[in-house]
Amino acid sequence: MVKLNGIRVRMVLSGMLLIAALSIPSIDGSMAEAAKGAVRESAPVRQLFDVPQRWPDKYKLAAEISKKYGVRFSSLLNFCNQGGRLEDACRIAHMAMLSNQSFDSIASLKNKDNTWMDVFKKIGISDTTIREYRKHAAADMLKLKYGVERELACTLIEERYKLGDIARAGQLAKLAQKDVREVLQLKKINISWEEVERLLLGATKAA
Repeated sequence: MVKLNGIRVRMVLSGMLLIAALSIPSIDGSMAEAAKGAVRESAPVRQLFDVPQRWPDKYKLAAEISKKYGVRFSSLLNFCNQGGRLEDACRIAHMAMLSNQSFDSIASLKNKDNTWMDVFKKIGISDTTIREYRKHAAADMLKLKYGVERELACTLIEERYKLGDIARAGQLAKLAQKDVREVLQLKKINISWEEVERLLLGATKAA
């Protein structure tokens, strides 16, 4: 899961660079018609270069935020079109989801005299709600990327296993066809993950 406060998006408009055709000097007299054909053949063809888009499209990002947090796309787009930053739109969407309130109602609480932390406190979202959200978001990531079952991932997080260790155990468990918890138990303070990997995969190859 990407940290919400870490989202920094700037819009850079992509454009196109054109190489202008060389200017053709005027020709008079009887040579004009012959010169036209020569010019048509020798004149350079204008080339079109696409400048790669460096930053995500505003509409695509708004759609992703809308889908992730269950808020209205139109509200997100309206907020951005009125000068709101996508970073703030993501904050609002997150708070709207956690508090089960609308995007617009959360956005209306922010003014020049308060901070986003003030808004967060005013909504009254509990620490328990935040912890549960983070746990389930992390479990979804572990399931998607490392194949760790969601329920098991939640249990391991509650048991204070580090996300990095759960992820590594998930990878090795899949390769060695072992249980994730069994792999986790092989990791000790004096045993590195590299040693666990050699132990598991070496034993698998030998078998």
